Amino acid sequence: MLLGALANPIKVIKISPNLVVEGCLVSATIPFAPVVVKFLPENACAIELVCGWLGHAVGLPVPSISRISVSRGIMPIGAVWPYSSDQATTFACAVVPFAQKVISADSPAVDTRLKKWQLVEIAGVFDELIANDDRSKGNILLDARQNFWLIDHARALGGAGQRLFSTEVFPSFTNFFLQRIGRESLSERLSRKQPLLAACAQLRNYVSRIPYSELGVSSEIEQEIRAYLSARLRNLEHLVLSRVELPDLAAGSMQQLGAH
Repeated sequence: MLLGALANPIKVIKISPNLVVEGCLVSATIPFAPVVVKFLPENACAIELVCGWLGHAVGLPVPSISRISVSRGIMPIGAVWPYSSDQATTFACAVVPFAQKVISADSPAVDTRLKKWQLVEIAGVFDELIANDDRSKGNILLDARQNFWLIDHARALGGAGQRLFSTEVFPSFTNFFLQRIGRESLSERLSRKQPLLAACAQLRNYVSRIPYSELGVSSEIEQEIRAYLSARLRNLEHLVLSRVELPDLAAGSMQQLGAH
């Protein structure tokens, strides 16, 4: 994880629901690194950091994450400072060079590309584990080489409401990637069974390694995130296989889990 301070020039990207700017991260080891900075409350910042670390750990294309120090005095005119003190630490991630948002996530061209994407299973399982209800077209980028990038996890881990974990542990939401797998033929879906279960095992392994203290997550928020992820993990295989309409296999998986 990168650590550093925000420096000029700063460009305001959006002001609502949270201020987002683009600028440069400066640290002892990195003199200049373009970053996107989100001015978030501490709980939402923790969600972004944990999800960003976990996605990167399992090999998903998520931008590098950072805790970044920001001074009120360098903010552009008109940018509303959301904190009580003049110095704050918040979430930042690396800028994906020449990236553009997916114009239409439901286009045949995007569907064809996603069907061939080697990371579609792990991406779907990742979003299922963190209960990401906002994998919209605005949160999937294509870079200059037409590679996918996954951004913005503020509405994961139950963090979409007014307070942390305000949604249920098992909320109703659409899983963007698993929904597309669910549209495939039965034989195609069956061929994805083992990759999906392997993705579940991979994420299960890395959840236990999340370095909360290194990410700057408070002990109180850490306990809540641990509890949330533990509840999701207990049913992960069942949730994933049910999403792709393999209910019999899902039931079998739950029986095997219960035997251990």
